[in-house]
Amino acid sequence: MITKSDVVSYAKSLGAGLVGFAPVERWREKGDLHPNFFPDSVWPETKTVIVMCVPSLTPVHDTKITRLHRSLYNITNQRLDEMAYMLSVYLNRNGVPAIYAPRDGYATDGKILKENPTAAFSHVWAGYYAGLGTVGWNHTLLTRKYGPRHRLVSALSAQSFEGDPLIEDNLCTKCRVCEKACPFESFSSPQDGVVSNRVSADMNKSRCAHKYEHFEGMPYQHCGFCIKTCPVGEDLRLFGSPSTREYFEAHHDFEKWTMGVGGNIDVAGKADGLNEERVLVRGVNKAGLSAKEDTAVSFDAIEKYAQSLGVDIVGFANASDWGSEVNVPSELYPAAIWPMARSVIVLAVRAQNGERDAEARILDEAAYRLAAWLCEQQCPSIHLPSDTGDEDYIAGASMPLFSHECAAKLAGLDSGGIRAVSVLTTLDLEYRKN
Repeated sequence: MITKSDVVSYAKSLGAGLVGFAPVERWREKGDLHPNFFPDSVWPETKTVIVMCVPSLTPVHDTKITRLHRSLYNITNQRLDEMAYMLSVYLNRNGVPAIYAPRDGYATDGKILKENPTAAFSHVWAGYYAGLGTVGWNHTLLTRKYGPRHRLVSALSAQSFEGDPLIEDNLCTKCRVCEKACPFESFSSPQDGVVSNRVSADMNKSRCAHKYEHFEGMPYQHCGFCIKTCPVGEDLRLFGSPSTREYFEAHHDFEKWTMGVGGNIDVAGKADGLNEERVLVRGVNKAGLSAKEDTAVSFDAIEKYAQSLGVDIVGFANASDWGSEVNVPSELYPAAIWPMARSVIVLAVRAQNGERDAEARILDEAAYRLAAWLCEQQCPSIHLPSDTGDEDYIAGASMPLFSHECAAKLAGLDSGGIRAVSVLTTLDLEYRKN
């Protein structure tokens, strides 16, 4: 008989940062949702819901660069569905009937979503019942590790597993910053002003669903302020936390958006230089954030993990090399994108004719998972997607955000027959040619 420990180990091997188990009885005991949204209404055989969580890397989530934000969203979505499917197959292979609920579970057609902004199953409440966190004022699951900056998916199992204990203390402080920061006023407090007896704010889901209309014609096409502003989460300490004032300036005037990856790139797509005023990312300066001194992540460990993700070649370069070793515009320096970067890890696969999309998918997922793995080792890191072109979201841009080809050359890789992607990290890695 397969054990709970077996399931956790397998889920972690798939890339889950958090895993929790929720007996189906908890939905009835708590009574927070309509019975239509109970797991056994989705699949009557359900005995336990297994919830998996992956992080949204905080500086990438903070970025004003839409393609970077969209890349993170797409990579995590794709990975979550694959993880849930693979976990279900793993359970089936070991004699446990199981299916999965997709990570979104709502209509992807914009018109339908605006008319009926409702999902078939709530991973947020499943995560709460699985002991991963508590439900916040902004209707997200707040976890100790990531706050609300994560993505969730669930597998429904016909075998009963012991449930994980619920988190007794409410992680939400009811500060209501999420409500105040929402550019679309989607959240509201009760008229009597009493919030202590409320789990979440009243939410106008239609306003939230119509948010993209607000960004029409702008170089920024994403939001997430209710998630960015939340003060809960160890990830904020890992990456350094911005002041709430920065977020409020940005949500009123998007040209003042200076947080996250590419925060020092203006509307015209040109870096603002590395002067002290604009080198701030999430409230800390370049010298103020690094991997913990006692953190030891070796070349070999990074290479071994990256190759387990399907990467053929791994290279390393110092971020400072861009200023001394290559003749490229300063806008393409790693520090122009993320001033915390001290080293660049280049992941590459050998290029095959007609396999461009498949190679990009392998590389993007590997870069995200490596960055997330390094963060687990307390080494702040971010990934840059294989497609760093910016013609559709930074007005007037005449160059890509970053050159993976240049990074590969500086890492000593032959860029002629490979496709590459990059991870920026605060680790001080010595230069090593492959």
